[in-house]
Amino acid sequence: MIARSAVQTVVGNSVLKLETFSLAAGDGSSLLVEATGVLDLIHLPVGCSITQASLDVVHGGGVVGRLEGGRIALARGGAVPSTIAGPMAVPLGLGPLQALNAAVVQESELELDVAGWVDVHVPLLGHFRQLSLVKRLHLRGAGGLDPLIDSFELQPNQGNATVALSMGVRIRNPSSFQLLSIGVLDFSILTSDGTAFAKVSTVGPVSMRRGVTSLSLTGHLAVPDEESDAFRAVLHDYVSGR
Repeated sequence: MIARSAVQTVVGNSVLKLETFSLAAGDGSSLLVEATGVLDLIHLPVGCSITQASLDVVHGGGVVGRLEGGRIALARGGAVPSTIAGPMAVPLGLGPLQALNAAVVQESELELDVAGWVDVHVPLLGHFRQLSLVKRLHLRGAGGLDPLIDSFELQPNQGNATVALSMGVRIRNPSSFQLLSIGVLDFSILTSDGTAFAKVSTVGPVSMRRGVTSLSLTGHLAVPDEESDAFRAVLHDYVSGR
């Protein structure tokens, strides 16, 4: 019991720093995940290892998914680079994941909680199973993606008095996250006073990698018919740099 308590204290006092978190579509009941980071431990007298882990990833009180990990060599402690890759089960469905996706896009900083257990092997002392691991992670979000308009085209539809909109944009993702094959994204385009004047969607499923990504968007102006011509003139002048 004393040995188990000592190993639990080492695990509990460790500091987990997540550097990247990549999510990709899976088979419907799971997602594909690759998480990289550093586990900071006290210096240990012998080389130890995590042999198995089961960790819930929680955002905003909802379980985004459950990760099952294999062996991670802890050496003799210190700053240990760590990677967990593989399927992540989604026991509560895709709702918490969609909320996380929205937070990643909109917020500059966000928190994830990781809670579960690990099995640890210590030479000469044996295996210590299901030691509690609970950590709060502070991560970078995309902060709105800082979109840059490369091109646009407006096409009035005489049949129903709507104005179709096609755009080419570049978005910058400085966050800790990569969202791969996440499906179609919907956006509202706002004026400086917060009024929505267009609704657009990506052309087909997209990925949001770290760095700069180019997207094609289509949609329509969401303004009263009598103001459509004015918006067309303003948008044309804006993109033309006038």
